[in-house]
Amino acid sequence: MIRAFARAAPHSGFPVISRPAPRNAALIALALLTLIWSYNWIVMKQVLRYSGPFDFSALRYALGTCVLFIALLARGESLRPPPLLQTALIGLAQTAGFQALVQLALVEGGAGRTALLAYTMPFWVVLIAWALFAERPAAHSSRSPAARAGRSVSCCRSGCSSAAAPARCR
Repeated sequence: MIRAFARAAPHSGFPVISRPAPRNAALIALALLTLIWSYNWIVMKQVLRYSGPFDFSALRYALGTCVLFIALLARGESLRPPPLLQTALIGLAQTAGFQALVQLALVEGGAGRTALLAYTMPFWVVLIAWALFAERPAAHSSRSPAARAGRSVSCCRSGCSSAAAPARCR
């Protein structure tokens, strides 16, 4: 379904574009976000020449925190912090742990390989849970295209010798 967002300008007969279609704007934003996030890995790898991985992460989070506080103040929202213990546990386990491991991976490996490992993390979790805890994935999830892509990546990168690789990949 294509909608025309052009209308004739008064007294000219030429169409005037009022605004892009919402779907087109979302696709443009998605493409822009993909380019920015993709290039971000290269920038992070290059910055590690001049800074240690943990110093760089601390600086990124400090600047991000300042930007978020400014955004909260600009919107007039409360600066009251959420429950401290739960927030600290999630922050340490998810954000700090993930970023520390990503920075260490960037120090030791290439940006492309690190990005591939970081973005395929959900697939690795399923495979590791399968190997360590005998937690088989549900039938519908193991047949999905995303699960197949995760198995392909794990088999290609490990030569199908990993203990976490499914039996049919070996």
